[in-house]
Amino acid sequence: MQRHSVQPPAIALRFLRWFCPPALSEGIEGDLLEQFEEDCANVGHRIARRRFTWQVLRFFRPGILLRNKLSYTLTPASMIKNYGKVMLRAMWKQKTHSAIHILGLTIGLAFALMIGIFVHQELRVNASLHDVDRLYMAETSMADGTFWRPFLSPAPLPSAVTEQYPLLFEGYYRFWDKMITVSREDQHFRLQGQIGDSTLVSLLGLPVLHGDAVNAFRDTRSIVIAKATALRFFNRTDVVGETLTLSGESGDNKRYDYTITAVLDDLPRNSVTDLVDMDAQIFLSVQKNDVYKLNDPEKWESGVMVSYLRLRSGAMRTDAEKAIANVMQTQAPEDLRKLTVTLNPLRTYYLEADDGRVKKLLYTVSAIAVFILVLAVINFINITIGSALGRLREIGVRKAVGGRRGQLIAQFLAESSALSVGAFLLALGVYALARPYAGDILGILLPAVSDLGIVFIGVMLLITLTVGVLAGAYPAFLLSSYNAVESLRNKASSGKAGGLSRSLVVVQFILAMGVFAFSIVITRQVAFFLQKDLGYDKDYVLTISSVPRRWSEEGVRSIEAARQEFLSLPMVKDISLSWEIPAGNYGNQVQCYRQGVDEDKAVDMPLLMTDEHFADTYGIPMKEGVFLADEQHAWHLGDMVINESAGKALSVNVGDKVRIKNDTVVFTVAGIIQDFHFFSLRENVKPMAFLHTRGTKAFRHFSVKLEAGNMAGAVAAVEAKWRQVFPDDPFVYTFMDQELARLYKNEMRLKKASGVATGLMLVIVFTGVFGMVSLAVSKRTKEMGIRKVLGASVDSIIVLMSKPYLILIGLACAVATPLAYYFSAQWLQAFAFRVPLAWWWFVVPVVAVLGLTLLLVAARSMRTALANPTRALRYE
Repeated sequence: MQRHSVQPPAIALRFLRWFCPPALSEGIEGDLLEQFEEDCANVGHRIARRRFTWQVLRFFRPGILLRNKLSYTLTPASMIKNYGKVMLRAMWKQKTHSAIHILGLTIGLAFALMIGIFVHQELRVNASLHDVDRLYMAETSMADGTFWRPFLSPAPLPSAVTEQYPLLFEGYYRFWDKMITVSREDQHFRLQGQIGDSTLVSLLGLPVLHGDAVNAFRDTRSIVIAKATALRFFNRTDVVGETLTLSGESGDNKRYDYTITAVLDDLPRNSVTDLVDMDAQIFLSVQKNDVYKLNDPEKWESGVMVSYLRLRSGAMRTDAEKAIANVMQTQAPEDLRKLTVTLNPLRTYYLEADDGRVKKLLYTVSAIAVFILVLAVINFINITIGSALGRLREIGVRKAVGGRRGQLIAQFLAESSALSVGAFLLALGVYALARPYAGDILGILLPAVSDLGIVFIGVMLLITLTVGVLAGAYPAFLLSSYNAVESLRNKASSGKAGGLSRSLVVVQFILAMGVFAFSIVITRQVAFFLQKDLGYDKDYVLTISSVPRRWSEEGVRSIEAARQEFLSLPMVKDISLSWEIPAGNYGNQVQCYRQGVDEDKAVDMPLLMTDEHFADTYGIPMKEGVFLADEQHAWHLGDMVINESAGKALSVNVGDKVRIKNDTVVFTVAGIIQDFHFFSLRENVKPMAFLHTRGTKAFRHFSVKLEAGNMAGAVAAVEAKWRQVFPDDPFVYTFMDQELARLYKNEMRLKKASGVATGLMLVIVFTGVFGMVSLAVSKRTKEMGIRKVLGASVDSIIVLMSKPYLILIGLACAVATPLAYYFSAQWLQAFAFRVPLAWWWFVVPVVAVLGLTLLLVAARSMRTALANPTRALRYE
């Protein structure tokens, strides 16, 4: 259509453009002009002009004038603010369910945070060492399978291979460990020391706080100490040039002054200074050491040391091991060529040592932490699905005004993520409060929140957000799937979620029952360790590890005289002087065989050094003969005592002759002692032999058998006597019960962690059950009112509400019991001595879960069932 030459009234057109909102002006003006052209063609331009003016005046009304004046443009910030208000209102409306949401997530995240920090710290043991990926421990084993201490290798081996293969090996560090009495004025402490190479600091990259890091061992009287040692003696750290006095190991009890040349900063946990929990605090040079009469480490006859080697960058471990094997075959003495030396990566040594016991512990506690997080997520999903009816009208309104499903999904995911983040912040607070207790359970010092680091917090926050998204995903997609009519009528079908909710509750019950049963098994096994008859009497035995190292004939006589001083105390029954105590740690391993038998049939056995009072002090019965000596039988240099297992292995009796391989002495069996558990119950009883400390002239412990009664008073009396007899030596003691507990450190940690986890799991599960029961009761309030009007009793209503949970618990029991039995049996296989699995250990968790669930259902249902039915019928 062609535009007419006649124009509409200019005044009317300007008036339209003045009052009409810009968003409407173009559309309205276009429609009016089109109508004006049609009118001009049909009725003429005069009538058309009048009609145009009238149509403009008709648009001059509030609906046009106020269009968009009372609205505002939506922005992401305003939408987020609106979502926040809606979330807070929904939480306030359902306070109980919201509290369960947050409580479950907080408990789960707090426990996961603690376990995560623990696992992170355990995985980082040795990570602080310089070039740790190129550091290896030289471990050895006997080619013929006979016993050898794995972390000890021939002393000159590291220097020999480094000198002969410089393209493979870059450096090494070796040490002998010693407990040394360190003194300053009237302060005396027994400290763990290492006597090693001058490469301690340079090879390992240990942090030096004060002093000379390059030439720390400039002479034979130089000493490097840890920060804790400096604070202990001087109450400050800048102590370079100060002097400490160290005790020797001679019969005259001579002491030597050492000058501090460097102070190490707090040492991160590692498998060098803290190998097998030694926690070394002082470091001496092995070169030309004349105080402790150590052999020259460059000679093959000098024995064995703990050795670490660093490979060149790019060098292969297999090539290095071949080089070591070549040196062993060409340079080592004949008796050492049976040794197979392997290089164990230091980065993973802590995890893999002792048959991977630490790694197994980490796997177990990590699995428990994951289980607890899964329970918290299941609670979140179930409670969110259960409370969906309270949000359906909101969803219907949002859809009716144009809300898209994607926006609703985003809203609910944002709510679940916000709840997770809030729970994480609360979990940080819980961690800060529970850190000392958790550290005691796990056996380590957990860092403060401020020391966790941005990276670790970021990772945990990412895990938290992931948990929030996973927990809120299904409810979000479920709720947003209802159409507007279903939502506005508040009659959405529950069939979509009922099956999933029931399945998730079954998973909760399975995990709770399984971990509960496993915790009982662990507790019983640890109790078995500590309560089993070990073949000796550990009660009231006080062990003193700070006996002066007067290793000479004169020193032995002086210590035996001191023993008589302690026997004068009325609360002391007996005392034994020995190198070992029955706590798994011993000094020598020998190969014994009966005289006249081929030495190839020699039996490996520990050689313990004790006096004749050892058996009486520990209450170990003799099967034959005497324990080294008694009132009728004097001790002779060649006397040896063996246990029953050794007697059977060697086929000897009292009076028979035995020999030690590579030794010229012929020993006589003076007695056979009853078998007892010197080692942990993870191992079978081994053949053992005993020699007198007078012959070996070496000892470390006093074992003091006390009278039952006032233990604190008895210890105080022994300590007072110690101050008189040994005024220049510290009094370091412990009870045998505590020594035995150290043997089972990992099992004790697992026991405590699983016990706490069981309690937390039950809290999460039953708060979730309480929330679900509350929702179920609120949905069925009218039904319960009708049933009551029709004559139903309160008991029948409670049974009706309980029946679904009885079925779910039955299903969970059918799955959890065999799984718990299987994994418990597998865990117990690691112990030579273990408790037999009892049926009631697996019944107790089922009964506990069943009883607590029924109690919660009954308590929540009873209030509604007892209420006036007319109120229930009016319930909305």
